[in-house]
Amino acid sequence: MAPVDPTLLAILDDPEPTIRARGIARVRYRDLADPDVLACMLARCRDDQAVPGEPPRPGADPIAAFFDPDDPRARSTRVADLAAARLAATGFPSDRASVAALAGALSLDPPGTLPGVAITALIDGGLEDPEGALRALIPPLIALDVPLYEVIARSSAEAWPILAELATAPLAPRLWQELLNHPPAHDAAVDAVRTSTRSGRLQPTAAEAASILGVLVAWGEHDALIEIVEVLQRPWPWAVAWWALAEAPGAEAAASDLFAWLADPTPTPADLPARIAEAMVHQGPRPGFPLGAFLRWAGHDHGVLERWGVPDAITARVLSDWVCAIDEDLDRAWRAARHLCEAGAHGPEVISLIDPHPPWSASLLSALARADPPIPWLEPVLLARIEAHLEHLAPAVEALQRLGPSACAAALEIGLSLAEAAPIHTIPLRDGLVRIVRGGVDTSALAALASTAGDPALEARVRRIEPTIGPGEQITPSAG
Repeated sequence: MAPVDPTLLAILDDPEPTIRARGIARVRYRDLADPDVLACMLARCRDDQAVPGEPPRPGADPIAAFFDPDDPRARSTRVADLAAARLAATGFPSDRASVAALAGALSLDPPGTLPGVAITALIDGGLEDPEGALRALIPPLIALDVPLYEVIARSSAEAWPILAELATAPLAPRLWQELLNHPPAHDAAVDAVRTSTRSGRLQPTAAEAASILGVLVAWGEHDALIEIVEVLQRPWPWAVAWWALAEAPGAEAAASDLFAWLADPTPTPADLPARIAEAMVHQGPRPGFPLGAFLRWAGHDHGVLERWGVPDAITARVLSDWVCAIDEDLDRAWRAARHLCEAGAHGPEVISLIDPHPPWSASLLSALARADPPIPWLEPVLLARIEAHLEHLAPAVEALQRLGPSACAAALEIGLSLAEAAPIHTIPLRDGLVRIVRGGVDTSALAALASTAGDPALEARVRRIEPTIGPGEQITPSAG
């Protein structure tokens, strides 16, 4: 093998980036056998200086260049880009020492283009010790939060258990999810987290435990879920929540254990209710799951009731308590009132919840209008809000229709009076025509009310204020 050009190292270390770039172009594969040359090339992969005269590198960001010419995304080709491209062209040395040097360089800050060099080396293959290379390079890549799906997809089946082991001791959530998402590697990822947890090699934090259990129940990996819960419930009794949500043997017994824990809960991570709720929304209602006890503990429904409804008296009681505690949490109280009304489970606490300014949500107003027994204060509140401002009409249409023709007629009288007094606007069209509209008037909402009210005179008034098209000199439609 020809010796390394004795001037190469000096050129690679020259203060001028253009000279360093010329040195990079001279590097051959056999030069990389010299540890000093390899170390210098790895250092150049972290060299963020732009090379004058080089075209913008692929992926350069012209918008970033406009706002901040010094932004690394905006620069022309850097020395680091040329060094990485040269290593890709020559091929990375296959020996263990070179891989170890690359692993060490990856831990330096900033890593520059070294993550791409490492991924290319793993993908290209031909390394002297493939398993050793994975164990050397993957941990620093995990620490840099680098996407590794390409490595997974291009690796052999023998590599997947190694990658899964590295993803689960300690937990590397991104890599573990990438393995789960690659069908051929999925089982290896599940087996690794199960084995690591049972052996004690993986000792997740409470947040990591909740994340693992949520992922497993979402994938339907119930056997692994049960085995892991059996381990994790010793430090964290709440882990049984995911077992209780699974379509798996012992789920109802797990629900009983969860109910017992909820009666006297121990301190938990602040986001645990939301994590359990996420699984509840995903899985849907499960037999025996203590929904009411969960809601009382969580203090909010976290969207669960949209999927689960109000299935029992215990849940209804919790929601009624939230309604009564309206001064503590206004939004929670009104959401609880909506769900109670939709389920026909509301009581006097909702009927007595007189508020001239409830949240103006179509779904809430419609649910209140469906309530049986009816809520006597609802119609006057709707009419008063519409009279205060016409824009309040559209969200109230469905509720008014549920209240019946008389409520629609009363609202329509108010709405038409406001609409007929609204300013007239003309919108130029082509051929000398204009579109004539009433400003801020939703005629579709008025028409919907008219169809329910069933009053021909009101229907005629609605038609007279609907948008029309006419010649440009026509600026005033007929008044009501």
